[in-house]
Amino acid sequence: MLRIILPVLCLAVATPVFGQTSGAENYPNRAVHVVVPFPPGGVTDTYARILADKLQAALGQPFVVENKSGATGIVGTSFVANAPADGYTLLFGANSSHVISSLMQPQRPLDPLRVFRPLSMLLSFPLYLLVNNDVPARSVADLVALGKAKPGKLNMGSVGTGGAGHLAIEMFNKVTGIGAVHIPYNGTQAAQIGLMAGEIDFLFESIAGSQALVDAGKFRGIAVTGRERSPVLPNVPTLKETGYDGFEDLVICLGMLAPAGTPEPIAKRLEAQLMRIARLPDVSKRVHETSSVLVGGTGEDFAAAIRRETPVWAAIIKENNIRLGK
Repeated sequence: MLRIILPVLCLAVATPVFGQTSGAENYPNRAVHVVVPFPPGGVTDTYARILADKLQAALGQPFVVENKSGATGIVGTSFVANAPADGYTLLFGANSSHVISSLMQPQRPLDPLRVFRPLSMLLSFPLYLLVNNDVPARSVADLVALGKAKPGKLNMGSVGTGGAGHLAIEMFNKVTGIGAVHIPYNGTQAAQIGLMAGEIDFLFESIAGSQALVDAGKFRGIAVTGRERSPVLPNVPTLKETGYDGFEDLVICLGMLAPAGTPEPIAKRLEAQLMRIARLPDVSKRVHETSSVLVGGTGEDFAAAIRRETPVWAAIIKENNIRLGK
């Protein structure tokens, strides 16, 4: 009896492994869905479509971008986290969606390194401190002096509660002690209009989404987050240079993730393609044109970045008692 049962058990154990390997060898054999947890038209959406086109050309199957926005990225992020781990549903998100928003959940926060398999980070870019033209502040020192002279009178804006820009501005408010009032907007365009109209006095936004308006004289840019000055804004200092530490790791990172448990051969194939695509001349040129830093590293590099930044964002959220909807 043992001689009969044992081969059957061996076959039962071996079959899933064989099926998994076979699927990886043939991957992809149908359309792959790339979920962007934000509305169409933003920086994350733009790069998701660039990568999708390149992956489709390389792997011979459609890579279809789907926008599933809501709750500062949690809707789309949760959708992918709960999708089958077969490589056919991927997430192209920003750290504001797969790290920051989750940290603000009052119950059962999503652990990105438990529910996702990071594949590759494409790029990162700093946040840009922008000031309304009517505010008599040409530097960070001027802005802080003005805020301290009129405590609680300045309004600071964000593109939405819980985003990286919101956390950065809350930290700025705290470390400078100016007591500015937070006014959230629904998206970048609304926040920029509010800044130009004088509804808010300052906010943090991306360079790519704001520099054209700075050049047009609609508002001013006075500092950036990050460890080094942006190569496209060599005359704009970092916040550290202006005397305020803690903003070095407050940058936006965009990357591709798969549900945890995705077969390693599939994950590795995607990782290799994403790293290759990141270094294509046209993609590299586009990244630098948008004032971003090209990363294009491995999945483990991406995971390490998530481990580094999570406690930084978590501390800001805890110290300022930030929750979605507040």
